[in-house]
Amino acid sequence: MQWEAPSKPLAVDDPLLLPEREVHAEIGINWFLGQDIPKGEYVRILAESLLWEERLGKTRIRTTEGLTTCMEPHRGWTIASSSWIFLPKRWLDREQELITVIQDENKRTEEKEQQGQQRSWSN
Repeated sequence: MQWEAPSKPLAVDDPLLLPEREVHAEIGINWFLGQDIPKGEYVRILAESLLWEERLGKTRIRTTEGLTTCMEPHRGWTIASSSWIFLPKRWLDREQELITVIQDENKRTEEKEQQGQQRSWSN
């Protein structure tokens, strides 16, 4: 018979709690979401959700409350903002093509849902 090796509790690797502190960085005025986070370890709690808007050519993209939306009437879509943050970095200089691909994938997903298939992360 072989005994299980001693294990380490997962909490050992948890980071220490970060204090909330006031940082002189106004989002959209002197600090933008695309920039590095101002120096120092801290947590900042905001009373309301932030709205972040960017333009890719003439296309407006808005991010708020964990969702990113393409504001073009004929190519509109909404996806998780975490996906949007990652995708443009993989489609450098092809953002308009990416917008069309996301729209096509959203339409395909909606059609499958209308046929009774459930949404899955592994399509």
